[in-house]
Amino acid sequence: MASIVKLSVDAAVYEHASIMWENLVGSTPEKVVYRLSAGEGLVSEVDRLLVNDLNDFLHRVDRFVPRVRLNVPGGDIYSVQCNTLIARWRRRLSSVRSGMLRSNKPVYITDAVNAIITKPYNDEIARLRKSISAELELQKSGQELTPEQQQRVDEVNAKIEEQKSKLRKLPRCNNTILTAMLHEVIDRMPQEERDELTRLEEERSRNRKEIEDVIAELKDVRLSLGSNSKYAGEGEKESLEKRLPELEEKSMFLDADYDTNKKRRAEILQKYYDHIKPEVVAEALMEAPYTFWESFNMSKIMKEVNVRVASATKSPRRTKSDDEEKSAPKRKRKLPPIEEHAADLMLFPFSFGDADTGNIRSQLAEDNMIMDEYDEWTEQCKDISLTAEYRAKYEEFCRRFNTIPESALKALAEGPAFTVPSRESKNYARLKNFLVSISANSEEDEQAIEDKKEDIKAICKFDDFEAFYDEMVRASQGTGINSPLRYILKMISNHVKEHNTAG
Repeated sequence: MASIVKLSVDAAVYEHASIMWENLVGSTPEKVVYRLSAGEGLVSEVDRLLVNDLNDFLHRVDRFVPRVRLNVPGGDIYSVQCNTLIARWRRRLSSVRSGMLRSNKPVYITDAVNAIITKPYNDEIARLRKSISAELELQKSGQELTPEQQQRVDEVNAKIEEQKSKLRKLPRCNNTILTAMLHEVIDRMPQEERDELTRLEEERSRNRKEIEDVIAELKDVRLSLGSNSKYAGEGEKESLEKRLPELEEKSMFLDADYDTNKKRRAEILQKYYDHIKPEVVAEALMEAPYTFWESFNMSKIMKEVNVRVASATKSPRRTKSDDEEKSAPKRKRKLPPIEEHAADLMLFPFSFGDADTGNIRSQLAEDNMIMDEYDEWTEQCKDISLTAEYRAKYEEFCRRFNTIPESALKALAEGPAFTVPSRESKNYARLKNFLVSISANSEEDEQAIEDKKEDIKAICKFDDFEAFYDEMVRASQGTGINSPLRYILKMISNHVKEHNTAG
């Protein structure tokens, strides 16, 4: 569940958050708050392109099947093998995508500033601990230290406590301080720059609306060409094919205008935002640690913002090192209210790293070219039914892909887990294909099907298989079913029990 929270946010601070989040992850502050509070994760602009490429390639994987009739001996079994291959391939790519969405956490300016301030003291504590690492290992193993060793440990521990005491007295950055520092410079902005920012924002809004309209029309044209190209009249097809490059070119120009607008706004504002860079803020706090930042005069204009916040209200961003945590005063802390939590996630972001994806980017680029080859080969192939040559060529393509896992390749050599007569074999292949079609292609769904293997095997032998199969198909299309696969597997188990009881 999510709650709608109304925040009253300083307009200058909100603008900073909007620009930073767009630059970091290509999203709005409102969307960021919900995704972070829900634990859904974010990706950088660089990784977002890779996620989009993965999503596009997953659609191509779904179509990487033999594009001929499987009306040959063993065609039913081969169909199951191909479906299994696709499911395992999809699961591997989906796992990469999910890992990217979970792996990275944003760093906020407050976190970066406090890390700079505390680093010398934490480094010294780490150095001191390392200097008595041998003595500590002896203590851990239960050995008694010599008087000289014990004296050294006591002296070093005293120095460590001294560093921790200094840590506790250090100033700490917070959003109130950052707001005051931002207004120190933003309130002195010349009027001509303010007018230019207003003009750029209005232009940006118009540009975004035009981009959304073009993207929607592009989607409709591509869908029409894909679904109607074989059936539409020549005039309609020619019109769509002419409109497509026009829209693509318009989209390209609009994107360029949007980028130019964004760069110009960034140029104007960056000299003000440089004033709240972590190293600048850290230096200011150390020079004037007792300043009453919250009482500074500021030309604040408040902006009302509605955000959706997931149920969890404990902010994940406040992480501390062991030394910081141990050096903090011992006091019970309450969870922040949901409004504070939302603002905490939204305001003053600083950086966002790229996920460690290995060489998946280059692998995906090469696999797209291989998939292009497969599409071209199937268009030129004259076979109508599956032949030994077609199957060999298909499996040759399988072995060339970089992103396909070994488990998927093994699927081509795997048949059903049992040997059955021809009718039961066909029933099994038909039922397995149906179960895969209503699954989410996840590891959990594949395991659920495997767990019911014996029931699936049994039902394929029943005389009423055809009637019950039709009943399962109708049931899977019913409304109000959260998981069609689980529902159908339960139907299968119940039918097997009823059959055994009646027998």
